[in-house]
Amino acid sequence: MFSCWQYDAIYLIFAGLLLVATALLTRPGLHKSLDRPVERGFGPPCSLWQAWKLFCSLFWERMLLIGTLVSCAARLSFSNNWSLGDLWMVVAIVAIFPFQEYLTHKYLLHRPPVVIFGYRWESVIALVHRVHHRDPWHMERAINPPIAVVLYAVGLPVIFFPFFEPARALTGIAASWLVLLAYEWTHLLIHTSYAPNNWLFKRIWRNHRLHHFKNEHYWFNVSTYGVDSLLGTAPSPGGLPTSSTCLSLDPSEAFEHERSAHQSVSAN
Repeated sequence: MFSCWQYDAIYLIFAGLLLVATALLTRPGLHKSLDRPVERGFGPPCSLWQAWKLFCSLFWERMLLIGTLVSCAARLSFSNNWSLGDLWMVVAIVAIFPFQEYLTHKYLLHRPPVVIFGYRWESVIALVHRVHHRDPWHMERAINPPIAVVLYAVGLPVIFFPFFEPARALTGIAASWLVLLAYEWTHLLIHTSYAPNNWLFKRIWRNHRLHHFKNEHYWFNVSTYGVDSLLGTAPSPGGLPTSSTCLSLDPSEAFEHERSAHQSVSAN
């Protein structure tokens, strides 16, 4: 990535410290959020334009937009250096992302706390996700956690630059930011009352709401569709018991669901 291993080491140390600092600064606010009562409902009413204005009003979504613009501008600075490799890079990232989304959601975001030397330890990304499940209509909590933006900003160069020439690496970085932007926009839109108006988004919308309000052990795709069916985590909701922990992700804090919550995920 850099001209010598010393610069690489300095960068990696800086990236690690930045991620640790972000996690430490984020954690107290997350614990405060867990003290709030659970909010029931169907998300703020809005049109598509109102949802976009809401998206752009959130600080970390603006940071995501800036990261996307900067990465695309950096790639365009090599505008005379396009090849078939750029196309394959984009195709690979788009093809891999549904599996990345699924595996991250299932095994990292839903990873239960562990007890180490009597201390109950929970990763910050799992804590972020637990806050999100507890308060799914609050847009500033856990829709786009700071750790995700910081991880992309410092982590993508480590993934791409050591293995690809600069132009291809920048293509990969820009495509990754664009895919993350699409993910965040779709995720936020699902958590508003905007009604789906096409078949694909309706299926994505329905599955994610089933994950939140029917059973958190299924439907791990968020902005994409198909991997749940492939891996057996998209059962018929009619024959599946409603989980008492899908709002808390904590067996010690189970909530009874109101009938109205299930109406939002009816299998139409």
